[in-house]
Amino acid sequence: MKTAKYFVLISAACSIAACGVPKTYFTNNIRQAMERDKVPLTKIQFYNDKEVVLGREMDEGEAIVKGGSITFVNGVKKELIVLKAHTPGICTQTGDNTLTVSFDMGDGRELHFGKPANSTDNTPYTIFADKWVKNYGEITYDGKRFYIQPGSADARLMIQRNVVNKEERKQSVMKGRKVE
Repeated sequence: MKTAKYFVLISAACSIAACGVPKTYFTNNIRQAMERDKVPLTKIQFYNDKEVVLGREMDEGEAIVKGGSITFVNGVKKELIVLKAHTPGICTQTGDNTLTVSFDMGDGRELHFGKPANSTDNTPYTIFADKWVKNYGEITYDGKRFYIQPGSADARLMIQRNVVNKEERKQSVMKGRKVE
């Protein structure tokens, strides 16, 4: 019983500590600075700033769901996949002003983020879709067509602030000189 209590306390402390890591939005300016300093984006820990919900209507007879949950909405069977806010992810691919980030294990389980059109280099990378229809973003996830739900359409990409503020310094100490 004591072991279970300690485990719960340690888990809670780790969760709180993980949330407390100061983060900043990932922008094109930050990306350019990292590329200039030859920091590989695949070695950076990324996070999403808000919850992202992917949904799709399931075909008749389709019963196997791997990563999501099945919900019935007005008699229609829907699969929902939820990405909680501040979930860690890794960059799996880069493009011009875009990144592909995986928050879950498995091929094809990736989301695309990028610099929005007509934005500044200080604008955070936001979630991208193949096309947008009435605030729903259509994407392929895990080999199936999903729709980014409207409340998730402005999800942005973040990184830990200490990655941005890192400085590389070479320091030496003068030994001094004495009169001979």
